[in-house]
Amino acid sequence: QPPVDELDWAPWEQQGVEQSLSGAIVGSAITVRERLENFIERIKPDEILATAQIFDHAARVHSFEIVAEVREQLFAK
Repeated sequence: QPPVDELDWAPWEQQGVEQSLSGAIVGSAITVRERLENFIERIKPDEILATAQIFDHAARVHSFEIVAEVREQLFAK
């Protein structure tokens, strides 16, 4: 569905959304790299899954391009 300006959520729904978004990494390739490096250092995950709940297809593709670029930089070391 297209984005809307406001949602009328119950408090428990709002809390769930805020908790989900607390781990979001948003921004330019530089910001994504810095935050992802920090996340990897702190959490030491076995794997990372990237998702993008972006309505605009071109913006969603661009988001994954940024993640792919950062992945290449991180694992080129």
